[in-house]
Formats: sequence, C-alpha cells, structure tokens
Amino acid sequence: MIYQEPEPATPDALESALTAGDMESACASLIALALTHDDPALVERLATELLVHTSDEVAGAAATSLGHLARIHRSLVDEALVRDRPAQAAQRTSIRGRVLDALDDLSMFTSAES
Repeated sequence: MIYQEPEPATPDALESALTAGDMESACASLIALALTHDDPALVERLATELLVHTSDEVAGAAATSLGHLARIHRSLVDEALVRDRPAQAAQRTSIRGRVLDALDDLSMFTSAES
C-alpha cells in the first residue's frame, strides 16, 4: 500500500460514491473525511454507521476512520457506541484486523476502554 495525501472530501461525495457502488471512492472519501473534515462528530456518525456496511472495504475504512478520529481529536462524541459497534464488527473475520487496530486507537487515545 502506498500512502497518498487525501484530498478534502464531503459527506455528499461519500454518499454519491456509495450510491454509485464505487467502493474505492467511498473508502477514499471516508478516510479523507476523518483526516480533513471540520465536523468530527458528523464523520464519527458516518463511520459508525458504515461499520456494518456489506462491503468489507467500506466497513474496514470505517474502522480505520474511527481510529484516525481518536488519534486526531483525542475524544469521540459517543465513545460507548463507537466502542461497542467495532466490537460487533470484529466478528467479521475479513475486517477483524482493521477493527482491532481501531479499538486499540480508541483505547489509547480516548477514554474509551476496549
């Protein structure tokens, strides 16, 4: 994997990519939102909702996004939900590693405990 500096994204771009079935763009938008958007609570809500998306790529990007939010902002709006939903998502073996990484970030950078 090669690091790419994310371009700022909008929630509308994320929604458009999801509607179009463009999972690669949806994942890029979600990560960019976590890293650049000025409303972390909105991004937290979107990422938490997308943890249960049928696409493993999108669900994994949602987990990664939550980890980024925890590292950047050192807090989350709903730490209990953000802790519990990834724990449920970790049951999906295909994204378990990414979800466990996000849970580690939540534990390390916020008051959430895994």
